[in-house]
Amino acid sequence: MTTWQIVAIACVFAILDVALVLLVIRAMTVPLLKALAPFPAREIDARGVTKQFQSVRVNSFSNFGGCVHISVDERMLHLRPAWLGRVIRFPSASIPWEQTQLLGQRGDKATIRVGPCELQGPAWAFSMAPPKGAGGEGGEGGEAGSGGAGGQAAGG
Repeated sequence: MTTWQIVAIACVFAILDVALVLLVIRAMTVPLLKALAPFPAREIDARGVTKQFQSVRVNSFSNFGGCVHISVDERMLHLRPAWLGRVIRFPSASIPWEQTQLLGQRGDKATIRVGPCELQGPAWAFSMAPPKGAGGEGGEGGEAGSGGAGGQAAGG
């Protein structure tokens, strides 16, 4: 093989690798962009609890490990991308607790539903979502966001 042929083959492989990575990133972020589009970022309450570089898994497919800053307050779950999260287009969002549903909790992880997406993340934040079947109209939903888990998170 000539030098030109080797360079051409190396360039083709490099271009295919970049294209594959971009396709995987798009497959990871498009469902999340659609699910979080109705929830633009809002101001975090002064009494809110924030932890940086948290991990969030979307639909058991994509794991944004350490790419998200999560804040919780009495009204909303706030997701803010860290630098790498912004690079791969993780959206900023403020999701009202009434629009979430707690699907389950195991150890330090909890799973919530937001629209068509299931998000798995830290239980200190996600466990404030109303439990499955609570119906988001006051009642159990109001109690879940009243600060029980948030108060523990602030102390820990």
